[in-house]
Amino acid sequence: DSNFASQIQDAVCHVLKGYDWSLVTTPSRAGGDKRKPHIKRPMNAFMVWAQAARRKLADQYPHLHNAELSKTLGKLWR
Repeated sequence: DSNFASQIQDAVCHVLKGYDWSLVTTPSRAGGDKRKPHIKRPMNAFMVWAQAARRKLADQYPHLHNAELSKTLGKLWR
């Protein structure tokens, strides 16, 4: 019902107009500016190979779930 939605919207706007937004604090990390940015660890040989092989295997067998693809890739790698 659009009339009900309009009434709700009017009520919310009425409440929020009187709200003191200066009381709302934004979360900040303690010492966030001082920390060095995290550098991701590079992929190992298996991960590099599996990334490409997973795409090919998923194209050949689209019905397989990701867990099954991972198990198959692990067996092929050994």
